[in-house]
Amino acid sequence: MSKTFYSIQIDTISDNFEKIGSLLNIQRNENKSYWIYEMVHDDTPLGIKEDTVISHFLNILEGNYSQLLRLGIRGSDITFWMTYEYEDQCNMEFHPEETKRLGENGITLCVSCYQYDDQV
Repeated sequence: MSKTFYSIQIDTISDNFEKIGSLLNIQRNENKSYWIYEMVHDDTPLGIKEDTVISHFLNILEGNYSQLLRLGIRGSDITFWMTYEYEDQCNMEFHPEETKRLGENGITLCVSCYQYDDQV
């Protein structure tokens, strides 16, 4: 079974964790020592179309950049991660509108793929 992990990661000090969550109206993953909001897609739906995750993340951030900047957070401190665990083949595509929005917001898209090993 494959899984895809989507996340917004923000490089910031821990004093900002609660402020960011309040500002963006989302709760970070508490199990990390850095600020991260993560969605996991396996056999359960995300609540949004999977091909719109980047737009969903950008919608969360856009309009909040000035408040984030007051916390010392710039677009270059924000990364979107897509981590894909696959069994047979790894393919992906990104919509031009979404990648353009990423660039306009100065946000880096990071992709990591690894083959699922059920022997581990």
